[in-house]
Amino acid sequence: MIKTEMIDKLTSKTMSSRGRRLYEAGHVYNLTVQKEQSYTRISAEVESQRDYTIDYECQVVLSKDEQWILDEDCNCPYYESNMSSCKHIAATLHAYCHFDEDSCDPVSIEMEHKTDPQAFQFLCDMENVSQQMDEGDGKIVLLPVYLGSGDKDHSMQVEFRIQEPPKTSYVVKNIQELCDRIVHNTSYRYGKALDFVHTRSAFAKECQPMIDFLMSLCEDIDSFRPSIRSYLSTWYYGDNDSLKRYLTLKGIYLDRFFEALQSYSTYMAGQNIDLNGPLFEINETCIPPHASVRKSPDGLLFSSEGTPYMEGQKYLYLISSMSVQKMKRSSAVKKILDFCTVSSSRPVFIAEKDLPSFTANVWPALNECCAVTNDGFDPAQYTPARPYFEIYLDMEEKDVIDARIDAVYPDNRYHLEHGFEENKSSRDIRFEKKMMDSIMPWFDGTDHIFGKPVIFNEDKIYNFMKDGIPFLQERAEVFISDRLKRLKVRQTKGISLGVSTGVDLLQLQLFSTDLSNDEIIEILNKYTPKKKFYKLRNGTIIQTDDSFEDLYEMSENMNISAKDLVEGKAELPFYRAMYLNQLSEKVSMDMAKDNSFEALLRKINSISEKEYDLPEGLTVKLRPYQEDGFRWLSALKDNSFGGLLADEMGLGKTLQVITLMGSSLRNGRCLVVCPASLVYNWDSEIHKFMPMLKTRIISGTAKEREILITESHKDEILITSYDMLKRDIQHYENLCFDIEIIDEAQYIKNAGTSASRSVKSIQASFRIALTGTPIENRLSELWSIFDYILPGFFSSYNHFRKMYETPITRDQDDLVQRDLTSMISPFVLRRLKKDVLKDLPDKLEQVYYAKLEGEQKKLYDSRVAALKNSLSKQTDEQFRENKMVVLAELTKLRQLCCEPSLLYDSYKGNSNKKDMCLDMIQEAVDAGHKILLFSQFTTMLDELTTLMEERGIRYHLLTGSTPQKSRAQMVSSFQDDDVPVFCISLKAGGTGLNLTAADVVIHYDPWWNTAVENQATDRA
Repeated sequence: MIKTEMIDKLTSKTMSSRGRRLYEAGHVYNLTVQKEQSYTRISAEVESQRDYTIDYECQVVLSKDEQWILDEDCNCPYYESNMSSCKHIAATLHAYCHFDEDSCDPVSIEMEHKTDPQAFQFLCDMENVSQQMDEGDGKIVLLPVYLGSGDKDHSMQVEFRIQEPPKTSYVVKNIQELCDRIVHNTSYRYGKALDFVHTRSAFAKECQPMIDFLMSLCEDIDSFRPSIRSYLSTWYYGDNDSLKRYLTLKGIYLDRFFEALQSYSTYMAGQNIDLNGPLFEINETCIPPHASVRKSPDGLLFSSEGTPYMEGQKYLYLISSMSVQKMKRSSAVKKILDFCTVSSSRPVFIAEKDLPSFTANVWPALNECCAVTNDGFDPAQYTPARPYFEIYLDMEEKDVIDARIDAVYPDNRYHLEHGFEENKSSRDIRFEKKMMDSIMPWFDGTDHIFGKPVIFNEDKIYNFMKDGIPFLQERAEVFISDRLKRLKVRQTKGISLGVSTGVDLLQLQLFSTDLSNDEIIEILNKYTPKKKFYKLRNGTIIQTDDSFEDLYEMSENMNISAKDLVEGKAELPFYRAMYLNQLSEKVSMDMAKDNSFEALLRKINSISEKEYDLPEGLTVKLRPYQEDGFRWLSALKDNSFGGLLADEMGLGKTLQVITLMGSSLRNGRCLVVCPASLVYNWDSEIHKFMPMLKTRIISGTAKEREILITESHKDEILITSYDMLKRDIQHYENLCFDIEIIDEAQYIKNAGTSASRSVKSIQASFRIALTGTPIENRLSELWSIFDYILPGFFSSYNHFRKMYETPITRDQDDLVQRDLTSMISPFVLRRLKKDVLKDLPDKLEQVYYAKLEGEQKKLYDSRVAALKNSLSKQTDEQFRENKMVVLAELTKLRQLCCEPSLLYDSYKGNSNKKDMCLDMIQEAVDAGHKILLFSQFTTMLDELTTLMEERGIRYHLLTGSTPQKSRAQMVSSFQDDDVPVFCISLKAGGTGLNLTAADVVIHYDPWWNTAVENQATDRA
């Protein structure tokens, strides 16, 4: 636990001391402590000292050894301004010092149900408020006393006196201590005439806003002391860490002071003024100071009353006689009041030649803030004429527009780029500056030599030529040089795209009614999205419309060059037809589709309508959604496309593909590529559903596999694993397949692997990818799968990453996501169980077969031979006596099938069954399923969970040795958490468990008693 002295180091001695006072005064609530392995997180709410209605939320993260603050946060003004430890953070740490660590124990303990600490504190506060309402008669007056104003900084000095009228008043010697007394309701004796408990209700109602103001000052000084000094200072004795006797106010604090003062009926006393006598009055309606002007033969005499003023942030406060006059603050008024002070001692002379400037810049503001006596001065004689403007535009440098702006008067003209100093007294400078302010936004700035406005930004030049010149012509006479006139802006009418069909390809060509082919190519080669203007080599500026952006996006998506599009050489595979058709419905570019293209679209759209007969010899009846899948695959094959069948696990993807192979095997051999653990399962499923199909498993030694491949027949289905395919790929070079199927397509998610390159190098007329996992969130995997089923669909991976992966994954661009989904939707079919629920039985069961191979098969065959030999030598009597021995030996054979290492510790070989199970678990986890995994052997579960850990798959494990309490916690946790696998020994989990969160059940080693097995399955 952290020590008190450590808080001085973690924050500062000052903040630690203030925080300790906050904690000891009971201002820290709702302290929570979260201890993690590498840090401790502490959170609390800290009540404001000044206003109990304000709570600050604090959070501190300490290092493991609690010697460092890793992170901290507080929403108080001090922390948000300085981003360093405040007193509230220090108070939180002091509360943590006294925190009972046992309270962090997660074990539930029966305790008395007490009022929440925050509610209890609220009740105490309300009790204090109720008591305060009964104390005092509300007659105590806190009266500010005006001491004077600062001549240079226009601040105001005040002190405060306190009394119970009409008794003697006393000076408040320490404002900070006064506020503390009110906060803590303490009693204090000022003298024999005044001794009372400082509750809010003891003070007169008119003083309440002033008390609020002083308390907020105390809080601000505590939080913002370094930054507040320019607005506030205190003095008399001690340092500036708190409010003392005198205040010097300006800026926003002066405004706040006068706001608080408005509630007083007696207003403010002046120094040495009897508190019971007449006091200062505050006037909202300003009584302006007096000024006078008198014309002389050679100029003007100006004189005025010197009126001191104090400067707030929003208002100026003028002190005159016994009143304070409030005036809206402005720079002009402030300067005039300062000038009035200068001219109060003697009249100020203004020469005749400067009277135009005086008339234009001083006279209007002077009349706004002063009562002016005018003796013989006629402002109209000195008001300059309004100029008109001439603007000369040129392009002296290449690609740089410059301007000369003249203000033209009846007897002179002035180049505004030279400034406003020349003969300024006879010019309407305000009007000239207003003109310049309206013109300059069209320009990039001014040149460094002549000061002329210039435009060098390409887009700004084009916008200026189109819109800027007309804007200027409405306000001035504009002259354009011949050089600039040659820079023409032309708005195109747009472009159109023609689409037709050739031999197995789509043909595209661009058309335009007002642009040549060379001009289109030049624009497209320079094109940048959202940019509207393009300068051609001949100097013409083209303003493009939205059709160019549509064309750019299309050419980028399909990686087509501008030159090929314009010359009619752009060709695309037929599978792009749907994308082009969808594009034509949402873009502004005209798209002309000929009859052959329209016919192709009708053919593609009829995919779901065309009837395909199921092949003869199918041993099962397909469910409706499986027939739809078969028809979808058949239509894709007829149209020379490829397909990704991504139905959820358990919906029969294998059966749908077997049906397709049965309907088209006469067209040539097929190839199935799958994980090694599924090779024999594919063979079993094919013979189960369509026994007449011929299969050939590619296994054995390298020579044996070569013979199997090269001697294969056109009516056969070759089945191999990803690993075997990449080893034997050279033997497939001369073979052509009608259909190539890859199962568990995520095996090729990395396009750079040899497995991925191998399946893509096979010559096949139709390619199918199968996966049970969603692909939307793994876009690199999606690219690799489409590079297999439809080579070139997304062009290169770098292009795909730029156009889709980065905008979707990094920028969360929903529009790009929709475009991608639209592009791939004709070639992806994914159904979930919930989508086809009406077609499904209550429970789908599937048996997976794993063939014994290699060393595992040798061990199994040897053990079987030994058992047969032993049994052949036994008499019937001996057999009856040794039944348990035989059963034990059969159990060992089951263990050998599961995993030979269950019997032989030294076994290092493989197990197809184990690999198949792990692949099934991985697929189900990737698809978001929750799985129950049963096995009779706890040692088998130990082996599987070890391998799951290597794959990063989380699990619960329940065996017969699991305590009853832990079983209940584990089951409850699995129902609600995101752990995907629950491993259960069959005997331990067969009864008494409710695991309905699971939707996939795997029996690793089927039990001889099917009733027990079914009972376990029903846990889900």
